[in-house]
Amino acid sequence: TIQLYGSQGLCESIDSVYIEVLPLPVIDFNAEELQVCEGDSIALSLTGADEYEWDPSPYLDCLDCAEQMIVPGELFTLTVTGELNGCVSSASIDLGIMPNPVTIIAGDSILCGVESTTLTALGASDYEWNTGDTTNTIVVSPLDDEVYYVLGSIGDCLFPDDILIEVHDLPVIDAGADTLINMGEFVTLTPSGGVLYTWDVDATLSCLECENPDASPPITTIYCVEGFDEFGCADTSCVKVEVTIDCPTFFIPNAFAPEEGGHTNNDCFRVYGQDCFATFMLRVYDRWGEIVFETSDPEACWDGTFNGKKVNSGVFVYQLQAELLTGEPFYRKGNVTLMR
Repeated sequence: TIQLYGSQGLCESIDSVYIEVLPLPVIDFNAEELQVCEGDSIALSLTGADEYEWDPSPYLDCLDCAEQMIVPGELFTLTVTGELNGCVSSASIDLGIMPNPVTIIAGDSILCGVESTTLTALGASDYEWNTGDTTNTIVVSPLDDEVYYVLGSIGDCLFPDDILIEVHDLPVIDAGADTLINMGEFVTLTPSGGVLYTWDVDATLSCLECENPDASPPITTIYCVEGFDEFGCADTSCVKVEVTIDCPTFFIPNAFAPEEGGHTNNDCFRVYGQDCFATFMLRVYDRWGEIVFETSDPEACWDGTFNGKKVNSGVFVYQLQAELLTGEPFYRKGNVTLMR
């Protein structure tokens, strides 16, 4: 209150006036700071004044409203002027945009038979799977096709992702029937059950990543193949190629006559067909079981002597133990007659 005194001559007068001081309006947002996830909206309300005027912004639908629904597209500052009882003040607040986590799931989406796979979620700080797990990595073993999804979050911002796991039966690969060939021949292998094949490394195959390689083994060999179906599922099967030998030069005589003046091939006892054998051992026994001749040389020939002396005519037993060029064992036993 202000008092005023006045006088004129001997006359005096007094008056007073009351001055009311009103406070400035205190503009209050409904938050100390505003954070909104990218693409989301936020409800904003004001208190502290009767009338408001917002600074223009493309994200505001109303410039004189106390309540706003804002969908911001960038970081910016909100400024508003409020009036209360003729008094005016301003306030500002920053509106922050928090990027959504780009959550992705990494892992195999195709399983073959009864398998497990590791699924790893990336791109966020916290995760929640439909399995109930809250780690970023889980191990799953579905029996049938199944969808797994995860909700990744950074703060209050959420972003989901999902993955379909397909479960396929294993293919049934058949490498083909076992077969028999003569040494020096080849056979074409005919697997079935897959769309792609990979054979175990073997120099006797014409190719390793083909369906029908030619096999030309020098000895009996087992070939194994891994076959894949259209989903990449695999199975393994093996086939045996047995190698035998057709040696037309092989012959063991049943009698010989040293010094009889006949054909020279009949002068001594030997095994013919030395080109058939990789190893060779020939033994000749008399009727008492004593070895009278022994050799590992396929071209050696027994002349009917023992310890430098001629043995008498008679029937002797021979045993041949050898290994064919195919690697197969070979055994023969029989009688040979010595005639003088």
